[in-house]
Amino acid sequence: MQRAVLPLFGCGAMVVAVLGCGSSGGSPAHKGRPDASPHGDAGSRGTGSDAAKGGKDSGSGSKSDSGSGTGSGSGSGSDAGSHVDGGAPNASKICPPVSPGDSEQYHLPAVTTLPTGVTSITDWGHFPESGGFNGKQAMDACRLQADGFLTSHGKAAARVEVQPGDDPLALGEGTERAEMYALQTPAGTEIDESSSSGVQYFATSYYFPTTWAGTGLEGDSNSWSIVAQFHPTGSGTWGFLYAGAKTTGGAQLYSAGFGGTSLPFSDGGAIALGRWTDFVLEIDWGASVVSLWRRDEGQSSFTEVITSQTVPAPTSSCYFKQGLYRGGDVSGRTDVYWFGPTGRGSSFGAVEQAIFGTNVGP
Repeated sequence: MQRAVLPLFGCGAMVVAVLGCGSSGGSPAHKGRPDASPHGDAGSRGTGSDAAKGGKDSGSGSKSDSGSGTGSGSGSGSDAGSHVDGGAPNASKICPPVSPGDSEQYHLPAVTTLPTGVTSITDWGHFPESGGFNGKQAMDACRLQADGFLTSHGKAAARVEVQPGDDPLALGEGTERAEMYALQTPAGTEIDESSSSGVQYFATSYYFPTTWAGTGLEGDSNSWSIVAQFHPTGSGTWGFLYAGAKTTGGAQLYSAGFGGTSLPFSDGGAIALGRWTDFVLEIDWGASVVSLWRRDEGQSSFTEVITSQTVPAPTSSCYFKQGLYRGGDVSGRTDVYWFGPTGRGSSFGAVEQAIFGTNVGP
């Protein structure tokens, strides 16, 4: 698969994105979504060409309403909540080894009470293992769960840990992940974005420890670190958020892409290691226009780092994923980071207030 420049919040080919699915130099398979149609109550998964971060839905199987696939590892990671150095989060490898196999869960509980102007929200305080997402693709509970660490706004956060060989979709293609699958309505209906979605705002936050060593090495088709993505329900790629170094030993950077179009950050995209960063993303799904605002911990206002960029529209509806999806060229590395609650709503102010508890505005 040819590695193209990954789009922000969309899948693309070269490793450069935030919140999006991308296709990198090859087509690493992404098997967690049924072919090109919505899943039914039983959640059967068929074969297809579901490309997420360059992948096709190459596996068959089934998923129960709330159960995991076969071969899921055990271990809740009781130490996952431990903090070190007087309150700093524990970025060490703490999750147990697990047996390989398909480990997926879907139709998980939704957050049922929403703030005004918000259509979907996650809450890691009330749902420490799922946050209110529709599904989870992780080797065991320890790989993605709340551990007691809070965002800079006092909200419960999710700890993500991905070890070499973590392949919960049993793709066998050298890709690794621990991801939450699809925002959902209070009624538990998966939200798929399309041109009819109009203008939507998404808010979330990230904390990468000072030891973060994500990679998306240029010229390496199996090197990427995607921490959020809008994944198409059919074939193709659209948008994503990427966090890692583009060269060996290089700076840790955020970058984004949509529809194969790289959208560099106007501030250079340097990750504020050891501090929280808030993001608010605006997508006009009808016009296929995206904008992104950023605020690092300690800052009082947001900076617009991607300004009203028109990008190629997705060829099918898209669903949102969050966690870590990486290529297998990691030299034995275990990656750990945290993300806070995520909200979807009709205005910047609505999602800012719901997720961060502030009223600054763009």
